Amino acid sequence: MRLRYARRSFPGSGLDVLRLDDALAARAFGVQLFAPSTAAGVVRERTPPTLRRASCKDGACCSLGTHCTTSSVSAQLRHYALCMSSPRTSDSVDPWGELNGRYQHDEHAQFILFVEQFAEIRDLIMSGQVTKQRMALVALDNLAEVLLHRHKRLVLSFAEAGSQHRVPRLSNSDLRRLSADFGARVTLARGGSCDPLFGGLVRPILDDLDEAVFRSAHAYRNRVYHADHHNSAVLPYITKSFMGAVGRGFMRLQPTNVASSLNEWRRQQLAPYGYAGSKDSHWPGMFAPAEAAKAISEHLSRDICVGLEESKAALQDDLAWRTAWADEMIKHLLGDGFPLDRLAWALRWDEFWKAHGSDDTVVELDKELADTWTELVQAESESVELHTRINTLNASRNARISAMFACFSPNTDLAHIAHIRRLADRLVSARNVGTLFIRYQRLDEDMEKIENALDDAAIGWDRHVQEEVDRLRGK
Repeated sequence: MRLRYARRSFPGSGLDVLRLDDALAARAFGVQLFAPSTAAGVVRERTPPTLRRASCKDGACCSLGTHCTTSSVSAQLRHYALCMSSPRTSDSVDPWGELNGRYQHDEHAQFILFVEQFAEIRDLIMSGQVTKQRMALVALDNLAEVLLHRHKRLVLSFAEAGSQHRVPRLSNSDLRRLSADFGARVTLARGGSCDPLFGGLVRPILDDLDEAVFRSAHAYRNRVYHADHHNSAVLPYITKSFMGAVGRGFMRLQPTNVASSLNEWRRQQLAPYGYAGSKDSHWPGMFAPAEAAKAISEHLSRDICVGLEESKAALQDDLAWRTAWADEMIKHLLGDGFPLDRLAWALRWDEFWKAHGSDDTVVELDKELADTWTELVQAESESVELHTRINTLNASRNARISAMFACFSPNTDLAHIAHIRRLADRLVSARNVGTLFIRYQRLDEDMEKIENALDDAAIGWDRHVQEEVDRLRGK
């Protein structure tokens, strides 16, 4: 007879299950089940006192395993489950049970959380919808950060094991840099332990390819998450490649040559994701985390792999279309009377303002201007002093901007469009997807600057033409 009860980690027993019967419970505690009373005796002998003590719903003390008259292990565990399902109050605190059940101390909970989120991401990607692919990219970046954090935590834990061990050492300045810089976290993930004692436990979780994918995909995630920007032609390729890299990182994070028992509940929990126990290993039927991560990652990443040649063709087509659009827009604007020198100036100004529009001095002057204008509006009569202050602030602001603009050297100009087109043709030489995305990312960012400048110029020119037409018509 199988019994349901609330999931609970039994401190000191290694038992963390949802469904138990007498035989399974006895095996979990390390004995053969000959009779219900035998199994119950084992529970009484090996179960820590904290498991024996529980507060029943009526507030009376439960003597599970000590004075309980029920001989069946299943019945005792069912009774314990009823106690655990009661509302938590200050009078019914099980400190060791709570400690053992916390997420940060439950390695299985951490493993399954990653797997479940990875499976949800697969569904988002397979939907083919831009909205869900954006969500998938953000969720993948979260899992990437989870991997980087767990790897850092592992490095720190083994470094604290003893000064004689050859594992990466992190100072306070290192930790501050790691907290602030994604690139620093990726660099740490490339390193492992040179100590043979920890070599199989602290391994690099990224190789050259996956490092490149992590960096480029994180940059695209930032544009989606912080700037509401995405390129629908490229998004599926970046997201799918990122999923492959995150899955491989998950495999490498798991310790090798390690296994633990796999109870029926855990087996049923992992089976939908492609793992039901190790088969071709030293631990048949047990839970080997490295083998489990490999089987699950490969199962969930099936049909999502991205071919290098396919990615090259998609990215080249994207840049070819965008450079052709820029050429046509410039031709249209010039044919409509837009001066060429003004168009070149507009491109330079757009890049300059994005780089220096938030200059500290300019922002402070803007604040003073806003405050002075507010005083002028609220004044009961015209104030010459306030007008003079506004003129002085405007002059200072314009002088600051003019000085910065005179020293500014733009990275892009109208001739850069043809340069991007030539570099796009050279993407064919990329040897892996990671290198391809990094090279494409630079071209994409340069092309976006040109597109934004042309957008502003075209919209502004169209407005100017319409205003002139209205003026001539007497409107």
